[in-house]
Amino acid sequence: MALKFLVVWVFGMHVAEFCRASTYGEDVRYTQCRASITDAPYLFGPATASGNPVNGIPQQCGFLFPGRNNYNKKSGGNNAVIGEFVAPDCGACAAACAASYLSVTNGGDGPFTFMDSVVQEMEPSALLNFKEMLVQSVEKCTPCTDWNYCSPEVAVVTTSTSLTQEPGENGTWYYVPDDSYFGDKCAGRYVDGEMKPYGYVGYGPDLCLVKSTTGCPNPTPGDDVPPGTCTLKTNTAPKVSDHFPVAIPDEESNPGYIGTTNEDLWDYVSDASGNDKWSKGNTKWSSDDCDNNDLPYPTIYADDLKGCSLIDPDAGVFMSGMCDWTPAMSDKPLDIKAQCRDDNERGQIENFKS
Repeated sequence: MALKFLVVWVFGMHVAEFCRASTYGEDVRYTQCRASITDAPYLFGPATASGNPVNGIPQQCGFLFPGRNNYNKKSGGNNAVIGEFVAPDCGACAAACAASYLSVTNGGDGPFTFMDSVVQEMEPSALLNFKEMLVQSVEKCTPCTDWNYCSPEVAVVTTSTSLTQEPGENGTWYYVPDDSYFGDKCAGRYVDGEMKPYGYVGYGPDLCLVKSTTGCPNPTPGDDVPPGTCTLKTNTAPKVSDHFPVAIPDEESNPGYIGTTNEDLWDYVSDASGNDKWSKGNTKWSSDDCDNNDLPYPTIYADDLKGCSLIDPDAGVFMSGMCDWTPAMSDKPLDIKAQCRDDNERGQIENFKS
């Protein structure tokens, strides 16, 4: 079995207004994102003189900022947006960033692309957008250094009976959300070949994941980024904070501020009938998002938030990442001009389009 390495950086967290809940281990949406990067299959590169292809490593773009939002669709300053496409998970988004950089710097006759196992999970339009981004990276010599992914994962509590799993199609298994608002099926994770819920059984909530249909609020539901959107960027700024747009004016003078973390929080409470339940909170939720400035507590069910028009219980979460060659990570400038193709090498660029 190949040994896989993934370096994960977790930076300081913003203190939440919602402080009546506690964390129980890592936010499971982070766990799923990190696992998809660890498990991302290698990239298939162009053939060498010997006929054997060069492979690329998606984990080179595995510096993960979970729950952080570096989304910025506009180019300017150090930031240049390469493009967007819909990816199946964080791993595919990180792999796309690596493919962009390697396609620019490898000096070969073709692009680095996804393996078939990833392609089979993508729509034809997403594959076309991914291809167009590679072409733009090569033509404009803008290799990806930063990626942003609107992870469509929503963590929900499972019912107690679902811990025994429910049989699905083709030998698969699923769990059942405790709140029917989220449907009747949700996904767990495989541990040592066995399906288990996220979280810690017997300690903290037993959780599963459903897919967001509304995307990620940026910063409000009215500006949602579609679920699964992967945005690739080139950012040559040497400081990490310069890779994250400042959304709060009061923080503009804070050189270490990189935005508020989106993290789920949980609290064990009793409902109106005296039954023990898990109440969900989030570091991004605020009384300002609710009618009469009243953030409800507890929030056991999605309907408990119906008086908060700016809180979407079905929202996804932004994940941001950087690479080994990102100046803010490597402490070295991104100097790749000597490896970029010039006007005398247009034939090579045409190979990327074919």
